[in-house]
Amino acid sequence: TDPRIEFVEDASEADAVFAHSGGGKYQVLKHQLVSWFAYEAALIKKDHLAATLRRAGLAHLAPITFDLETELDALLGFLAATDAHVILKPYDLGRSIGHSVTKSIPQILAYAAAGGYVAQRYVERPHALPTDSRGRKYDIRVVALLRSAAPLELYAHDHVYVRCANKAHSLSNLDDVEVALTAMHLVERDADYPTTSAFIEAFDKENPSRPWSSVMADVRATLRKAFAACATLHAGFASSTHSRAAYGCDFMLDADLKPLLLEVTFAPAPLWSSESMPARVDGVADDIFRTLFFGETARVTRC
Repeated sequence: TDPRIEFVEDASEADAVFAHSGGGKYQVLKHQLVSWFAYEAALIKKDHLAATLRRAGLAHLAPITFDLETELDALLGFLAATDAHVILKPYDLGRSIGHSVTKSIPQILAYAAAGGYVAQRYVERPHALPTDSRGRKYDIRVVALLRSAAPLELYAHDHVYVRCANKAHSLSNLDDVEVALTAMHLVERDADYPTTSAFIEAFDKENPSRPWSSVMADVRATLRKAFAACATLHAGFASSTHSRAAYGCDFMLDADLKPLLLEVTFAPAPLWSSESMPARVDGVADDIFRTLFFGETARVTRC
């Protein structure tokens, strides 16, 4: 709703082309800003993100992840040594589409044969919602705003979207798809947490030695390292001078309150996937455009 921004029907008349999922259908002109970076697949495709972190020596920032097409032997060795569960995920789909939690070797081999999947170590001991007697797990969607890859100018919006499961976490009941896929819904829709602020207040009360602000400091540090690694490894990403992009970055806290980067998505849904989201947290959509295109930094923090 910022009065400085006017939306046009003809993309050739725009100063910036801001697309929901890539800009392939647009004939972008030399002077136009675009909402994607060259080689950003190194972040937003799950197999490439794992390779980026590993090559940069940052694999510890995420659950260990294997590409089923190229790293199946390493995965089988890992499972034999740890007896861990893994969550099978398509390279580039979201909203839990095609996901499965398992430690069944035949199932893993079937997914490997199908192609296009990674196996990520399942967070078997996730931190539960604070003060929640049901032991429900949750994850955190952080909106990351990238104005420049080199030098790195990256921000995270101060409002995070906390998404919680609707049933207790249990490794003994992974056949229940609502548990296995977590059936995440926004914490603001949960009776125990009418707002994200209420969640943070409960978190700080339960964890006085590890306040939410320190968790978010670690989250921003992780994002800074991941995006910087992508810029270091890919000259095209670093030299995308006409790019200004928004990303949805998902984290989960383990039982020791360490944030683990699960994945990075193009465009920060749920802002785009739900009509109620921009209105639910007033002004977030405007904040995104103001930060990306005007360099204004209200309600965002630099990573």
